Amino acid sequence: MINIEYKIKTLRKDDILNYLLCCNKDFIPVLDLNTDLNEFSDKIFENTITFEAWNKQTLIGLTSAYFNDFENQTGFINHVSVLKEYRRKHISKSLLTQCINYAIKKGFESIKLEVTKDNMAAIDLYNKLGFFSEKNINKKILMKKQLLEKRNEKGL
Repeated sequence: MINIEYKIKTLRKDDILNYLLCCNKDFIPVLDLNTDLNEFSDKIFENTITFEAWNKQTLIGLTSAYFNDFENQTGFINHVSVLKEYRRKHISKSLLTQCINYAIKKGFESIKLEVTKDNMAAIDLYNKLGFFSEKNINKKILMKKQLLEKRNEKGL
């Protein structure tokens, strides 16, 4: 029986790298095909807010997002994954919902992400959560979810 505990920004740098190594082969395409996992784990640790799913001492799901575009008030989700044996338990949906709620609380107007065109399960989940295709970029789709109405020039 699993007991999922959700946390925000509690990971150590080595936790992230170890997790990415565990789920590397489950990505479409394989994550380390185009990504240096050491550099990527450093970026996640240093520059993002992490939304984490834990089963006891094991990290089983991770979503991370940048919330540093204050000019456009747009967040960017740079990673979403759940270990293979824990899928189909709505963990990704819960992590993404926490991320979206965080963005709303911080006053962000929208949030974006990129997904590989071949990853139909992820695209379906993002659509269900209110993301829409904004632009096609080679083998990826840039998706966006509008969170708040854009403020006018006077801030009203």
